[in-house]
Amino acid sequence: LYQRQMREGIKVNMFSFPYPPKNLGVLTDLFEKNITPKTKLILLCHITNLSGQIFPVRDICRLAKKHGIEVVIDGAHSFGHFVYKQKDLECDIYGANLHKWMMGPIGTGFLYVKKEKIKKIWPLFPAPDPDSDDIRKFEHVGTQPEALKLALGDALTFHHGIGGKRKEERLRYLRNYWAKEIEQLPGVTILTSYDPAQSCGIGAFSLERGDITKLQQQLLDKLKVYTITVGIPSPQEGKENIKGMRVTPSIYTTLDELDIFIDGVKNFIKTGSV
Repeated sequence: LYQRQMREGIKVNMFSFPYPPKNLGVLTDLFEKNITPKTKLILLCHITNLSGQIFPVRDICRLAKKHGIEVVIDGAHSFGHFVYKQKDLECDIYGANLHKWMMGPIGTGFLYVKKEKIKKIWPLFPAPDPDSDDIRKFEHVGTQPEALKLALGDALTFHHGIGGKRKEERLRYLRNYWAKEIEQLPGVTILTSYDPAQSCGIGAFSLERGDITKLQQQLLDKLKVYTITVGIPSPQEGKENIKGMRVTPSIYTTLDELDIFIDGVKNFIKTGSV
């Protein structure tokens, strides 16, 4: 988008939202507020990588349709994470990778485009018939290692063996486990809603005091706990980004491992060291 903004002069309008919002309606209202007569496309994450906020995709798509706006959904953190059906989202385009929550090989993913939208979208790589309404025209991406695609069968079998709903419930349980422990600590603010409609396995928090980047580095160096620091846009215009930490256990994460993380945060708040 930013390349097209530089090259073609399109305008990219970004806006932030409360962390967490009181309800999903707050998010839909924000999109409606930011639509203008010139809005042609809405691009949003199904679930944001910064805090794990799930967006009301269907409501936003229905809103966009009323205004004649197309919607592209980034599903990088949703596919294989929690249960949903593509048809229920009602979006025009949906793309996702398969190496995150589906645990497939890096470099794999999928693209969904509404049948009637395929013809007008040109593939990024040269294809025999770029005007075709065949979705497979987007598969022309040069020489690719076939082993990656072949391994997807095992990843899907593993996912279905666990069960999508069981996996979702496990991920949400793990997120709630650590979040409810550290939210009791002084100066900790949980930036992710506990509402199942708004979040699942990803969570984030901020510290009122102390350097959260230092905490992240100490967790990794001393306890071998991998977390990510994130800069979350403030919902108040003109204010600095919220400095937070994203915590993302997976299904194989044990409670003992989460306890190591929790104790590390507790010690850091008390002493400045994990």
